[in-house]
Amino acid sequence: MIFLFAILWYLFLGWVVYQFQKHTRCFTTWNTFTLFLSLAILSHGINVPFSMSVNKALGVAISDGALVQFAANLVLMYVSILLGVLLVNRAFRYTPTQKFTPDPKLGINPLVFWPVVILFNILLIYKLKTATINLDLFSFFSQSLSPEEYKAARVLFGKTTSSEGSLLLYFANIASLAFFPCLLFVFYLARDIKKNVIITGVFWATLVLLIYHSLVSGHKASVLFVIVGLLICHNFKKGNISFAKTLKLPLVLAGVTFFLLLPFLYAVQYSYLNYWEALYSVWYRLTIEPNRVLQLYYYTYPEHHDYLLGTSSQWVARVVGTSVMPPHSYIPKMVFGQWRTTWNAIFIGDAWADFAYAGTVLFSLTIGILLQLYNIWFSRSKKTVLVQATYVALIINALTLATAGMLASFLSFGLLSVFVLYLFSKELIWLKELRMS
Repeated sequence: MIFLFAILWYLFLGWVVYQFQKHTRCFTTWNTFTLFLSLAILSHGINVPFSMSVNKALGVAISDGALVQFAANLVLMYVSILLGVLLVNRAFRYTPTQKFTPDPKLGINPLVFWPVVILFNILLIYKLKTATINLDLFSFFSQSLSPEEYKAARVLFGKTTSSEGSLLLYFANIASLAFFPCLLFVFYLARDIKKNVIITGVFWATLVLLIYHSLVSGHKASVLFVIVGLLICHNFKKGNISFAKTLKLPLVLAGVTFFLLLPFLYAVQYSYLNYWEALYSVWYRLTIEPNRVLQLYYYTYPEHHDYLLGTSSQWVARVVGTSVMPPHSYIPKMVFGQWRTTWNAIFIGDAWADFAYAGTVLFSLTIGILLQLYNIWFSRSKKTVLVQATYVALIINALTLATAGMLASFLSFGLLSVFVLYLFSKELIWLKELRMS
Protein backbone atom coordinates (compact mmCIF):
# COMPACT_ATOMS: atom_id res chain seq x y z
CA MET A 1 0.00 0.00 0.00
CA ILE A 2 2.78 2.42 0.88
CA PHE A 3 4.42 1.91 -2.52
CA LEU A 4 1.16 2.65 -4.37
CA PHE A 5 0.76 5.82 -2.33
CA ALA A 6 4.40 6.73 -3.08
CA ILE A 7 3.87 6.31 -6.84
CA LEU A 8 0.71 8.44 -6.83
CA TRP A 9 2.34 11.06 -4.60
CA TYR A 10 5.44 11.47 -6.75
CA LEU A 11 3.31 11.69 -9.90
CA PHE A 12 1.33 14.47 -8.20
CA LEU A 13 4.54 16.18 -7.09
CA GLY A 14 5.89 16.07 -10.64
CA TRP A 15 2.67 17.64 -11.88
CA VAL A 16 2.99 20.40 -9.24
CA VAL A 17 6.56 21.20 -10.30
CA TYR A 18 5.57 21.28 -13.98
CA GLN A 19 2.56 23.57 -13.39
CA PHE A 20 4.43 26.05 -11.23
CA GLN A 21 7.29 26.19 -13.70
CA LYS A 22 4.84 26.76 -16.55
CA HIS A 23 2.91 29.55 -14.84
CA THR A 24 5.61 31.27 -12.74
CA ARG A 25 9.02 30.13 -14.13
CA CYS A 26 10.04 29.74 -10.48
CA PHE A 27 12.52 26.94 -11.15
CA THR A 28 14.48 28.85 -13.79
CA THR A 29 14.18 32.45 -12.52
CA TRP A 30 14.38 34.08 -9.10
CA ASN A 31 10.91 34.94 -7.88
CA THR A 32 8.79 34.68 -4.74
CA PHE A 33 8.02 30.99 -5.33
CA THR A 34 11.58 29.82 -6.01
CA LEU A 35 12.87 29.28 -2.48
CA PHE A 36 9.50 28.79 -0.78
CA LEU A 37 8.37 25.99 -3.10
CA SER A 38 11.83 24.40 -3.13
CA LEU A 39 11.84 24.20 0.67
CA ALA A 40 8.19 23.10 0.81
CA ILE A 41 8.85 20.26 -1.64
CA LEU A 42 12.02 19.27 0.22
CA SER A 43 10.28 19.30 3.61
CA HIS A 44 6.76 18.23 2.63
CA GLY A 45 7.25 16.39 -0.64
CA ILE A 46 10.25 14.12 -0.98
CA ASN A 47 9.78 12.09 2.19
CA VAL A 48 6.00 12.30 2.71
CA PRO A 49 5.16 8.68 1.71
CA PHE A 50 7.81 7.32 4.07
CA SER A 51 7.04 9.58 7.02
CA MET A 52 3.57 8.28 7.79
CA SER A 53 4.78 6.07 10.65
CA VAL A 54 7.45 8.36 12.10
CA ASN A 55 5.30 9.43 15.07
CA LYS A 56 4.15 5.88 15.77
CA ALA A 57 7.80 4.82 15.91
CA LEU A 58 8.26 7.44 18.64
CA GLY A 59 5.29 6.13 20.63
CA VAL A 60 2.60 8.57 19.48
CA ALA A 61 -0.56 6.87 18.26
CA ILE A 62 -1.50 8.96 15.24
CA SER A 63 -4.82 7.72 13.89
CA ASP A 64 -5.25 6.73 10.25
CA GLY A 65 -7.80 9.52 9.93
CA ALA A 66 -5.25 12.14 11.03
CA LEU A 67 -2.71 10.76 8.55
CA VAL A 68 -5.28 11.00 5.75
CA GLN A 69 -5.96 14.61 6.76
CA PHE A 70 -2.19 15.26 6.73
CA ALA A 71 -1.81 14.01 3.14
CA ALA A 72 -5.07 15.56 1.91
CA ASN A 73 -4.15 18.99 3.25
CA LEU A 74 -0.76 18.90 1.55
CA VAL A 75 -2.52 18.18 -1.76
CA LEU A 76 -4.98 21.00 -1.09
CA MET A 77 -2.11 23.35 -0.24
CA TYR A 78 -0.22 22.87 -3.50
CA VAL A 79 -3.38 22.95 -5.64
CA SER A 80 -4.82 26.05 -3.90
CA ILE A 81 -1.57 28.01 -4.18
CA LEU A 82 -1.47 27.15 -7.89
CA LEU A 83 -5.10 28.25 -8.24
CA GLY A 84 -4.20 31.61 -6.71
CA VAL A 85 -1.43 32.01 -9.29
CA LEU A 86 -3.77 31.18 -12.17
CA LEU A 87 -6.40 33.63 -10.96
CA VAL A 88 -3.88 36.48 -10.75
CA ASN A 89 -2.30 35.66 -14.13
CA ARG A 90 -5.73 35.70 -15.74
CA ALA A 91 -6.86 38.91 -14.01
CA PHE A 92 -3.69 40.82 -14.98
CA ARG A 93 -3.11 39.05 -18.32
CA TYR A 94 0.36 38.21 -17.14
CA THR A 95 2.83 35.92 -18.85
CA PRO A 96 6.03 35.07 -16.93
CA THR A 97 9.19 36.52 -18.41
CA GLN A 98 12.90 36.03 -17.85
CA LYS A 99 13.88 39.51 -19.05
CA PHE A 100 15.49 41.86 -16.54
CA THR A 101 16.99 45.33 -16.99
CA PRO A 102 18.33 47.08 -13.85
CA ASP A 103 17.59 50.79 -13.49
CA PRO A 104 20.72 52.78 -12.46
CA LYS A 105 18.86 54.75 -9.77
CA LEU A 106 18.49 54.37 -6.01
CA GLY A 107 14.72 54.84 -6.01
CA ILE A 108 14.74 55.93 -2.37
CA ASN A 109 14.78 59.25 -0.56
CA PRO A 110 18.13 59.50 1.32
CA LEU A 111 16.61 62.00 3.77
CA VAL A 112 14.31 59.23 4.97
CA PHE A 113 16.61 56.28 4.40
CA TRP A 114 19.52 57.28 6.63
CA PRO A 115 17.47 58.02 9.77
CA VAL A 116 15.69 54.67 9.34
CA VAL A 117 19.01 52.83 9.04
CA ILE A 118 20.45 54.58 12.10
CA LEU A 119 17.31 53.83 14.13
CA PHE A 120 17.30 50.14 13.16
CA ASN A 121 20.98 49.72 13.96
CA ILE A 122 20.51 51.33 17.37
CA LEU A 123 17.57 48.99 18.04
CA LEU A 124 19.61 45.95 17.01
CA ILE A 125 22.54 46.91 19.24
CA TYR A 126 20.14 47.50 22.15
CA LYS A 127 18.51 44.15 21.53
CA LEU A 128 21.85 42.31 21.42
CA LYS A 129 23.02 44.01 24.61
CA THR A 130 19.80 43.23 26.50
CA ALA A 131 18.78 39.80 25.24
CA THR A 132 22.06 37.91 24.74
CA ILE A 133 23.79 38.33 28.10
CA ASN A 134 24.21 34.57 28.59
CA LEU A 135 25.76 33.75 25.25
CA ASP A 136 28.61 35.26 23.26
CA LEU A 137 30.58 34.29 20.17
CA PHE A 138 33.49 32.94 22.21
CA SER A 139 31.14 30.47 23.91
CA PHE A 140 29.54 29.69 20.54
CA PHE A 141 32.74 28.77 18.72
CA SER A 142 34.72 27.34 21.65
CA GLN A 143 31.85 24.91 22.32
CA SER A 144 32.13 25.67 26.04
CA LEU A 145 28.34 25.52 26.37
CA SER A 146 26.49 22.22 26.64
CA PRO A 147 23.48 21.63 24.35
CA GLU A 148 21.22 22.23 27.36
CA GLU A 149 22.89 25.56 28.12
CA TYR A 150 22.70 26.55 24.48
CA LYS A 151 18.99 25.67 24.39
CA ALA A 152 18.41 27.61 27.61
CA ALA A 153 20.12 30.66 26.08
CA ARG A 154 17.88 30.41 23.00
CA VAL A 155 14.77 30.12 25.18
CA LEU A 156 15.84 33.15 27.21
CA PHE A 157 16.50 35.13 24.04
CA GLY A 158 13.11 34.19 22.59
CA LYS A 159 11.26 35.05 25.79
CA THR A 160 13.08 38.36 26.21
CA THR A 161 12.27 39.48 22.67
CA SER A 162 8.71 38.14 22.52
CA SER A 163 5.58 40.25 22.78
CA GLU A 164 5.28 39.10 26.41
CA GLY A 165 8.45 41.01 27.29
CA SER A 166 9.57 44.52 26.39
CA LEU A 167 7.61 46.04 23.51
CA LEU A 168 10.75 47.85 22.37
CA LEU A 169 12.71 44.58 22.22
CA TYR A 170 9.76 42.95 20.46
CA PHE A 171 9.79 45.64 17.80
CA ALA A 172 13.58 45.37 17.54
CA ASN A 173 13.21 41.62 16.99
CA ILE A 174 10.68 42.14 14.20
CA ALA A 175 12.93 44.81 12.66
CA SER A 176 15.94 42.47 12.65
CA LEU A 177 13.96 39.64 11.04
CA ALA A 178 11.85 41.64 8.61
CA PHE A 179 13.55 44.94 7.72
CA PHE A 180 17.27 44.53 8.30
CA PRO A 181 17.88 42.10 5.42
CA CYS A 182 16.09 44.47 3.02
CA LEU A 183 18.24 47.42 4.18
CA LEU A 184 21.34 45.29 3.79
CA PHE A 185 20.36 44.43 0.22
CA VAL A 186 19.80 48.14 -0.53
CA PHE A 187 23.35 48.92 0.64
CA TYR A 188 24.84 46.05 -1.34
CA LEU A 189 23.15 47.09 -4.58
CA ALA A 190 23.77 50.82 -3.99
CA ARG A 191 27.55 50.50 -3.66
CA ASP A 192 28.07 50.52 -7.43
CA ILE A 193 25.80 53.53 -7.92
CA LYS A 194 26.94 55.69 -5.02
CA LYS A 195 30.61 54.87 -4.64
CA ASN A 196 31.52 56.27 -1.24
CA VAL A 197 33.02 55.07 1.99
CA ILE A 198 29.87 55.68 4.05
CA ILE A 199 27.65 53.26 2.10
CA THR A 200 30.36 50.58 2.03
CA GLY A 201 31.10 51.04 5.73
CA VAL A 202 27.44 50.89 6.77
CA PHE A 203 26.93 47.80 4.61
CA TRP A 204 29.73 45.87 6.33
CA ALA A 205 28.75 47.13 9.80
CA THR A 206 25.13 46.05 9.27
CA LEU A 207 26.23 42.68 7.87
CA VAL A 208 28.45 42.01 10.90
CA LEU A 209 25.62 43.00 13.25
CA LEU A 210 23.18 40.66 11.50
CA ILE A 211 25.57 37.71 11.54
CA TYR A 212 26.43 38.31 15.19
CA HIS A 213 22.73 38.54 16.04
CA SER A 214 21.96 35.29 14.23
CA LEU A 215 24.74 33.35 15.93
CA VAL A 216 24.22 34.50 19.50
CA SER A 217 20.42 34.24 19.28
CA GLY A 218 20.59 30.71 17.89
CA HIS A 219 18.52 31.68 14.84
CA LYS A 220 20.74 29.92 12.33
CA ALA A 221 18.27 30.43 9.49
CA SER A 222 18.82 34.19 9.58
CA VAL A 223 22.45 33.75 8.52
CA LEU A 224 21.41 31.53 5.61
CA PHE A 225 18.70 33.99 4.54
CA VAL A 226 21.18 36.87 4.39
CA ILE A 227 23.79 34.85 2.47
CA VAL A 228 21.25 33.60 -0.07
CA GLY A 229 19.79 37.10 -0.44
CA LEU A 230 23.21 38.61 -1.15
CA LEU A 231 23.87 35.96 -3.80
CA ILE A 232 20.56 36.80 -5.48
CA CYS A 233 21.49 40.49 -5.31
CA HIS A 234 24.81 39.63 -6.96
CA ASN A 235 22.87 37.95 -9.77
CA PHE A 236 20.66 41.03 -10.12
CA LYS A 237 23.69 43.33 -10.29
CA LYS A 238 24.76 41.41 -13.39
CA GLY A 239 21.35 42.07 -14.94
CA ASN A 240 20.36 38.42 -14.65
CA ILE A 241 17.16 37.22 -12.98
CA SER A 242 17.32 33.84 -14.67
CA PHE A 243 19.45 30.87 -13.71
CA ALA A 244 18.13 28.51 -16.38
CA LYS A 245 21.50 28.51 -18.18
CA THR A 246 23.56 28.89 -15.04
CA LEU A 247 22.31 26.19 -12.68
CA LYS A 248 25.82 26.14 -11.26
CA LEU A 249 25.07 28.90 -8.72
CA PRO A 250 21.93 27.40 -7.11
CA LEU A 251 23.41 23.88 -7.18
CA VAL A 252 26.66 25.02 -5.58
CA LEU A 253 24.70 27.09 -3.07
CA ALA A 254 22.47 24.13 -2.14
CA GLY A 255 25.46 21.80 -1.91
CA VAL A 256 27.54 24.09 0.28
CA THR A 257 24.56 24.78 2.54
CA PHE A 258 23.58 21.12 2.93
CA PHE A 259 27.00 19.45 3.10
CA LEU A 260 29.07 22.14 4.85
CA LEU A 261 27.31 25.10 6.46
CA LEU A 262 24.37 23.34 8.16
CA PRO A 263 26.45 20.39 9.46
CA PHE A 264 28.96 22.91 10.83
CA LEU A 265 26.23 24.80 12.70
CA TYR A 266 24.85 21.53 14.12
CA ALA A 267 28.33 20.40 15.17
CA VAL A 268 28.90 23.71 16.94
CA GLN A 269 25.59 23.43 18.78
CA TYR A 270 26.03 19.72 19.59
CA SER A 271 29.75 19.19 20.11
CA TYR A 272 29.41 15.39 20.47
CA LEU A 273 28.30 14.97 16.82
CA ASN A 274 30.79 13.92 14.17
CA TYR A 275 30.38 15.12 10.57
CA TRP A 276 28.19 12.21 9.39
CA GLU A 277 25.95 12.46 12.44
CA ALA A 278 25.61 16.20 11.88
CA LEU A 279 24.81 15.59 8.19
CA TYR A 280 22.09 13.08 9.11
CA SER A 281 20.71 15.62 11.61
CA VAL A 282 20.42 18.10 8.74
CA TRP A 283 18.62 15.53 6.57
CA TYR A 284 16.27 14.60 9.42
CA ARG A 285 15.57 18.24 10.24
CA LEU A 286 14.79 19.13 6.62
CA THR A 287 12.80 16.11 5.42
CA ILE A 288 11.52 14.04 8.36
CA GLU A 289 10.97 16.35 11.31
CA PRO A 290 8.72 18.82 9.39
CA ASN A 291 6.31 16.00 8.47
CA ARG A 292 6.39 14.54 11.99
CA VAL A 293 5.49 17.91 13.50
CA LEU A 294 2.82 18.72 10.91
CA GLN A 295 1.10 15.37 11.55
CA LEU A 296 0.76 16.37 15.21
CA TYR A 297 -1.42 19.33 14.22
CA TYR A 298 -3.96 16.92 12.71
CA TYR A 299 -3.57 14.66 15.74
CA THR A 300 -4.30 17.56 18.14
CA TYR A 301 -7.05 19.52 16.38
CA PRO A 302 -9.88 18.81 16.96
CA GLU A 303 -9.22 15.54 18.86
CA HIS A 304 -7.48 17.22 21.82
CA HIS A 305 -8.50 20.87 21.33
CA ASP A 306 -11.31 22.67 19.54
CA TYR A 307 -10.53 24.60 16.38
CA LEU A 308 -9.08 28.04 17.18
CA LEU A 309 -11.14 30.09 14.69
CA GLY A 310 -8.29 32.44 13.80
CA THR A 311 -6.66 32.79 17.21
CA SER A 312 -3.67 30.60 16.32
CA SER A 313 -2.07 33.98 15.59
CA GLN A 314 -1.14 35.95 18.68
CA TRP A 315 -1.92 39.14 16.71
CA VAL A 316 -5.53 38.03 16.21
CA ALA A 317 -5.80 36.67 19.76
CA ARG A 318 -4.92 40.10 21.17
CA VAL A 319 -7.44 41.88 18.95
CA VAL A 320 -10.31 39.61 20.07
CA GLY A 321 -9.11 39.64 23.67
CA THR A 322 -8.28 35.98 24.23
CA SER A 323 -5.24 34.21 25.65
CA VAL A 324 -5.41 31.01 23.61
CA MET A 325 -2.04 29.26 23.44
CA PRO A 326 -0.80 29.06 19.82
CA PRO A 327 -0.45 25.54 18.35
CA HIS A 328 3.36 25.61 18.18
CA SER A 329 3.38 26.01 21.98
CA TYR A 330 0.21 24.10 22.91
CA ILE A 331 1.14 20.82 21.20
CA PRO A 332 4.52 20.23 22.90
CA LYS A 333 3.46 21.63 26.30
CA MET A 334 -0.11 20.49 26.85
CA VAL A 335 -0.28 17.35 24.72
CA PHE A 336 3.23 15.96 25.27
CA GLY A 337 4.37 17.72 28.44
CA GLN A 338 7.52 19.16 26.84
CA TRP A 339 8.23 22.66 28.09
CA ARG A 340 10.72 25.29 26.93
CA THR A 341 10.23 24.38 23.28
CA THR A 342 8.04 25.21 20.30
CA TRP A 343 7.10 23.02 17.34
CA ASN A 344 6.57 25.23 14.31
CA ALA A 345 5.04 23.84 11.14
CA ILE A 346 4.41 24.99 7.60
CA PHE A 347 1.62 27.58 7.41
CA ILE A 348 -1.14 25.02 6.78
CA GLY A 349 -0.61 23.69 10.31
CA ASP A 350 -2.05 26.89 11.79
CA ALA A 351 -4.59 27.06 8.95
CA TRP A 352 -5.92 23.63 9.96
CA ALA A 353 -5.90 24.48 13.67
CA ASP A 354 -8.02 27.55 12.89
CA PHE A 355 -10.54 26.46 10.26
CA ALA A 356 -9.87 22.83 9.22
CA TYR A 357 -9.98 22.21 5.43
CA ALA A 358 -11.47 25.66 4.78
CA GLY A 359 -8.42 27.22 6.45
CA THR A 360 -5.99 25.27 4.30
CA VAL A 361 -7.74 26.30 1.09
CA LEU A 362 -8.25 29.96 2.10
CA PHE A 363 -4.71 30.50 3.44
CA SER A 364 -3.09 28.73 0.47
CA LEU A 365 -5.18 30.66 -2.03
CA THR A 366 -4.22 33.93 -0.30
CA ILE A 367 -0.54 33.08 -0.46
CA GLY A 368 -0.69 32.08 -4.12
CA ILE A 369 -2.40 35.38 -4.98
CA LEU A 370 -0.06 37.56 -2.91
CA LEU A 371 3.21 35.98 -4.06
CA GLN A 372 2.20 36.18 -7.70
CA LEU A 373 1.07 39.80 -7.29
CA TYR A 374 4.59 40.55 -6.03
CA ASN A 375 6.03 38.91 -9.13
CA ILE A 376 3.82 40.98 -11.41
CA TRP A 377 4.68 44.17 -9.49
CA PHE A 378 8.39 43.52 -9.96
CA SER A 379 8.02 42.56 -13.60
CA ARG A 380 6.22 45.83 -14.40
CA SER A 381 8.28 48.18 -12.21
CA LYS A 382 11.43 50.12 -12.95
CA LYS A 383 14.22 48.02 -11.45
CA THR A 384 15.70 50.65 -9.13
CA VAL A 385 17.90 49.65 -6.20
CA LEU A 386 14.96 49.96 -3.79
CA VAL A 387 12.69 47.82 -5.99
CA GLN A 388 15.37 45.15 -6.44
CA ALA A 389 16.23 45.05 -2.72
CA THR A 390 12.56 44.87 -1.74
CA TYR A 391 11.96 42.02 -4.19
CA VAL A 392 14.96 40.04 -2.94
CA ALA A 393 13.73 40.51 0.63
CA LEU A 394 10.28 39.23 -0.39
CA ILE A 395 11.86 36.19 -2.06
CA ILE A 396 13.74 35.44 1.16
CA ASN A 397 10.82 36.21 3.47
CA ALA A 398 8.54 33.87 1.53
CA LEU A 399 10.72 31.03 2.85
CA THR A 400 9.22 31.53 6.31
CA LEU A 401 5.86 30.27 5.04
CA ALA A 402 7.40 26.80 5.08
CA THR A 403 8.17 27.08 8.79
CA ALA A 404 5.65 29.52 10.31
CA GLY A 405 2.04 30.67 10.22
CA MET A 406 0.76 32.97 7.50
CA LEU A 407 0.24 36.07 9.66
CA ALA A 408 3.60 35.56 11.38
CA SER A 409 5.26 35.47 7.94
CA PHE A 410 3.32 38.54 6.81
CA LEU A 411 4.06 40.72 9.84
CA SER A 412 6.92 39.40 11.99
CA PHE A 413 9.03 38.07 9.12
CA GLY A 414 8.30 40.86 6.66
CA LEU A 415 6.45 39.19 3.80
CA LEU A 416 3.85 41.97 3.97
CA SER A 417 5.46 44.57 6.24
CA VAL A 418 8.54 44.95 4.02
CA PHE A 419 6.35 45.85 1.06
CA VAL A 420 4.45 48.35 3.22
CA LEU A 421 7.82 49.94 4.09
CA TYR A 422 8.61 50.12 0.36
CA LEU A 423 5.30 51.86 -0.36
CA PHE A 424 5.95 54.29 2.50
CA SER A 425 9.39 55.16 1.13
CA LYS A 426 8.01 55.58 -2.36
CA GLU A 427 5.28 57.92 -1.11
CA LEU A 428 7.83 60.13 0.65
CA ILE A 429 9.83 60.38 -2.57
CA TRP A 430 6.67 61.58 -4.33
CA LEU A 431 6.05 64.20 -1.61
CA LYS A 432 9.61 65.46 -1.93
CA GLU A 433 9.29 65.82 -5.70
CA LEU A 434 6.00 67.68 -5.25
CA ARG A 435 7.60 70.21 -2.89
CA MET A 436 10.53 70.73 -5.27
CA SER A 437 8.12 71.55 -8.10
